[in-house]
Amino acid sequence: MKNIAKIIIAFIKILAVLFAVSACSRSNNNNAENNEKPGNIPDSDSSQPGPEAKSESFAPNLPDISFDGYEFRAIVSTDNIYGPFTFNVGEETGDTLNDAVYKRNRFIEEKYNVILTQKEIDLWSLETTLKKSVTASLEDFDVCMQIDRFGYSLGFQGYILPTENLPYMDLSQRGIGTG
Repeated sequence: MKNIAKIIIAFIKILAVLFAVSACSRSNNNNAENNEKPGNIPDSDSSQPGPEAKSESFAPNLPDISFDGYEFRAIVSTDNIYGPFTFNVGEETGDTLNDAVYKRNRFIEEKYNVILTQKEIDLWSLETTLKKSVTASLEDFDVCMQIDRFGYSLGFQGYILPTENLPYMDLSQRGIGTG
């Protein structure tokens, strides 16, 4: 039973990574195309000619699975040099990034029948919290949004799972680590 839980958690973590990347890759779509949708605010004068936009969308290569309302819990930093990490937002505000995260999360929640939540923790407590949870085999959270220098350190110390060990993770896909 514990192995099944680990597989489910790994699958959900992959979903989080894939949809985080897809939210970023979708922001490259043509502004005119995006402006036709209600609630989108153009970030430049759409009357000016611009480069042709590609009309491709990102779709993860994942099976259709229902997680029966599982609460997918993330811990995130409230303060760091890059600004606050945002895993889950409560509403659309008109801010491009906020609205992309909101739409991505509602899509994930509906498609996979999960509930996405986040707990905010001080940046300097995040690494310690993760280490304590992993060492004690606790299931306090499913994903920890960490800045790169801490993430690398935690990976080398064996606290996080290498991406090559995650099922359905294909880093050669367009938009995932390929620019």
